[in-house]
Amino acid sequence: MNNEMQSIQNEQLSKNLVNAREASGKSIKEICSLLSIPTSRLRNYEKGKYIPSLPELESLSYIYRIPLNALTGAWKMDDFIHAPDTDQLQHLIEIRQGIISTRLLIAREKLDISYKNLSQITGVSTARIKRYEKGDSPPLDELIKICEALEIDLFELIDQDSPLGLWQQKQNLHKEIEEISGEMIAFFIDPENLTHLKLAQEVSKIGLEPLNKLSTALSEVLKVMPFENIDPENS
Repeated sequence: MNNEMQSIQNEQLSKNLVNAREASGKSIKEICSLLSIPTSRLRNYEKGKYIPSLPELESLSYIYRIPLNALTGAWKMDDFIHAPDTDQLQHLIEIRQGIISTRLLIAREKLDISYKNLSQITGVSTARIKRYEKGDSPPLDELIKICEALEIDLFELIDQDSPLGLWQQKQNLHKEIEEISGEMIAFFIDPENLTHLKLAQEVSKIGLEPLNKLSTALSEVLKVMPFENIDPENS
């Protein structure tokens, strides 16, 4: 058990259990079916009448995709709850559609491709292409065809900065971390290795070519240095 979880605040735990379940979109009946427990037990957990067992909490943590420390209150729950706001999402979608439309328009005009020619290349009607340039959002398959015709890297159109893009980046990072061995992760998170990690970071900024040149130069120096004449006591 993580040493950050020193005690259980029943009131906080019950609130977190409710918030986590609601954010997951699952009903009490669904959760109880997964745990093979009566619905009355989970209701009592969520009302703060009883505290779940450790195996039950671990299972709930896994079902809700919320770390155990967050459920128990050791960590901030909001950092792990994914609850999009409808108005914010609609606003972000409109902004993203506008950005994509502008990119398509600029790229087509830069290449001096007519609507008719672009339609012939992509198989997308001229009417739809015009709508896409005015703010409508094309289906992904048509967007891919248009991007290929207009020499646009589709990756450049993927959101990087808004909450939508930042969330995607976070998920990609989690996936990459999952592929790192447990031994390496343990090395990364050990505070005693911070100096080594900073050194590795600085070395990575230099690049391989300069490092190779430095390595070669040092090798040449070592070949001509008269180590046999060095007095260890005076060195």
